Amino acid sequence: FKPFYFELTDITRAYLGRMFSADVLEMTTEQFLGHFRTIDLPVGAFDKCVDLFKHADLVKFAKLTPEEERCRADFGIVHALIDEIRIHIEKKRAAEIAAAQTPPSPLQPTGGAHG
Repeated sequence: FKPFYFELTDITRAYLGRMFSADVLEMTTEQFLGHFRTIDLPVGAFDKCVDLFKHADLVKFAKLTPEEERCRADFGIVHALIDEIRIHIEKKRAAEIAAAQTPPSPLQPTGGAHG
């Protein structure tokens, strides 16, 4: 199970690092979570990361043997996280593009002499 969790957390770290321009592959779990604590993630995504990474650390470093169902669930969590974050970022970028393309509102006269 150890190699599975190393790979799963590396995939998650690499994806989040790429999406948020952060060099996170060499960070400890605490450093990684500390970095993403302040980033605008979808609701609940950070808590899922905390649970996943803390459990993975127990498997990787404390020799915890997880239930097979937990492994499947964690794989599903990572898959869902990647989708949620991708959609979140796409919506955010679309809103930024729309805002940039919206013409400024016409200036309202502030008073003073008229023609």
